[in-house]
This record gives sequence, C-alpha cells and structure tokens, in this order.
Amino acid sequence: MVTNNTKDERLPFGDEFWRSLNSKTIIYDLIYNPKETALLNYCRKKGCYTINGIKMLVAQGAKSLSYWTDGLEIPLKIMEEAIQKHL
Repeated sequence: MVTNNTKDERLPFGDEFWRSLNSKTIIYDLIYNPKETALLNYCRKKGCYTINGIKMLVAQGAKSLSYWTDGLEIPLKIMEEAIQKHL
C-alpha cells in the first residue's frame, strides 16, 4: 500500500492508481497554501507535472475585481507576483 510518509495515512484510489503516475501525468491541486501540498510533493517525486492553486486563485480574484470595477482590466501578472511574495 502506498502511504503518505508524513502522516502514514493511506492514499485514496488504490495502489494501482498511484503506481501508474509518471512524467506524462498532470496533477492539479487547487490548494495554494502551502504551495506544495503532500499530494503535489508525492507526485512531483514520481516525475509528474504538478500545478498548485495559485493561478486559479489569481484568476478568480481578478474576475471578481473586474466585476466590482465595471470591467476594468486587471493585471494578472502583478497579482500573481504579489501573492507569490506573501505565501
């Protein structure tokens, strides 16, 4: 059984799923703090391409801000740089 070494808990989906991960697998975890969750850490070590939730957080925030500012174009790059500094 594949386990999470930090808490020794069984990972969901069964052994076959976790053994099948490879460099062609993309893992997207919507959590943004911490930047690298246990899931992303495990999958990165298996060679997977991993993505955290920061871009989703920024995109949702920018869209909301756009609604509140009557369609003002929001600088996504600046917002992402700012959140990277604070997490």
